[in-house]
Amino acid sequence: MLTPTGARANLLVILFTAILLPSCTNIPLPVGHGHIELDENTDPRFIKPDKEGRIGLLRARGDNVFLNQRTVSDKQPIMNGDSVRTGPDSRASINFSGIFSNKCPQGIRIEEFMTGRLYGRTQICRHHLITSNVRFSTEDDRSEYHVHTFPDFTVLTIIEGAASISPQGETDVRIRVSGGYEVRLEGSHIIGPHRLSPDEINERIDWTRTEVPELLGLNLRDATLLLKKAGLKQGTVSKIESKDHQMAGRVAKQEPSPGSRVEYDTPVKLWLWNRTTQFVMVPRLIGHSPEETEEILTETGLRVGTISTLENDGEHKPGRVQRQSPKDGSKVAPNSSVDIWIWDNFNSLQMKQPPTPIIE
Repeated sequence: MLTPTGARANLLVILFTAILLPSCTNIPLPVGHGHIELDENTDPRFIKPDKEGRIGLLRARGDNVFLNQRTVSDKQPIMNGDSVRTGPDSRASINFSGIFSNKCPQGIRIEEFMTGRLYGRTQICRHHLITSNVRFSTEDDRSEYHVHTFPDFTVLTIIEGAASISPQGETDVRIRVSGGYEVRLEGSHIIGPHRLSPDEINERIDWTRTEVPELLGLNLRDATLLLKKAGLKQGTVSKIESKDHQMAGRVAKQEPSPGSRVEYDTPVKLWLWNRTTQFVMVPRLIGHSPEETEEILTETGLRVGTISTLENDGEHKPGRVQRQSPKDGSKVAPNSSVDIWIWDNFNSLQMKQPPTPIIE
């Protein structure tokens, strides 16, 4: 435990040399001036001294999110000086504006943060946070941190980048903590910093993630509604061929998999079963006998339809297919019938004619 005594200078030197180590994570940052996630029962105020009017966009996750005591059901612009409060079973996120600006001289102040959990990522704008017992400022343009504050103490976790920390009311006590370390402040006492493992860091920020729901077998509309309820987005939609027509249009595969814990607003890729449309190519039957024709069609998955005869003038081989419908090369459904026309027997036609009477 560190206390504000005469040995403070030596202790701070030790802290500086002990904590300047590489950070252990590298999570992509959103475009803008940073991002904040608020857990349930959290109540900060947001101030951007160098900007008037709108400073970001608030997104509610649950029914108990309030902006200046007014309920927020979906998305709402957040103005300079606005306060946000989350109630039970509700969370909120804030993306700070700054897409077209690379300047943020005074950063963003997070004040009146008396209870709850807050996770922040900075981009260009540094964050300055004040709780009941600590003052905290990120020192890098790109930092990632987690704060859990209670009435009597505050736990600060620096995940990436670095931050300067001092007990509230102790202006001459200030330490620098880098990524992968955590400190606890109780009054004027600073406990730590101590190194965290990746699993411990994931445990701290697990509440900022949501569980991917089971979507397999659902139609696209129901899957999309369930994703929205979980705070996720519908990603790309692809098709998988299926012979089971009852499953057509339903989710066959999803990524990430059901039960995975991911950040809010993560897109979930979907694959839908697609009705397989099978076609059979009609073979060429011209010149074949009826027996050969039936064998060819059976092997192809087709069947013989009507059989008609054509009068043979004696120049064609009788009993052979002269015409077919559909014609060869056509695409038809399996088990379709093919009508054929065959040449009749010339001699039999002649024999069927009545004999010429002989007059004696």
